[in-house]
Amino acid sequence: MRILVVEDNPAHMRVAVEIIESAGHEVLQETDFVHGKEALRSLPQVDGVITDLFIPDGVFGKNGVSKEADQPRGLGLVLVAKLCRIPCVICTAGYHHGSKYNWICNLSRDSSFDWLHLVDSLADPEDYEIESQEKDWKRALNTLVRLVETKK
Repeated sequence: MRILVVEDNPAHMRVAVEIIESAGHEVLQETDFVHGKEALRSLPQVDGVITDLFIPDGVFGKNGVSKEADQPRGLGLVLVAKLCRIPCVICTAGYHHGSKYNWICNLSRDSSFDWLHLVDSLADPEDYEIESQEKDWKRALNTLVRLVETKK
């Protein structure tokens, strides 16, 4: 299976690639919304996507800097994947974003949003300021494999 991973944290990306490749899948890597969206629309045979929830936009301003990863742009990537009929899973440690994260959790629990699949790391909801050092890439991969198999 060919999986697009969109993750802006290099340490998280290394772990994701290691886990996904060790399971026998090919990994394509992007680090922001714009490049992830372009990859979804242009790459042949992307079977599934695993994206971080909070990723930079990838549009560089006059100062040469992309907007920070403080908005849930991964949700936009999920919508693009849905339009392209490609299964997508959000893998995040997003609890440190507080209320921006909570409404997405609520959406993912609502049965009318059955296309929104959220996998969060073990989070401490009491401490919204600290980002987890690990994400549950194995669970995200298992969820994505199940979605791809269901699609067939």
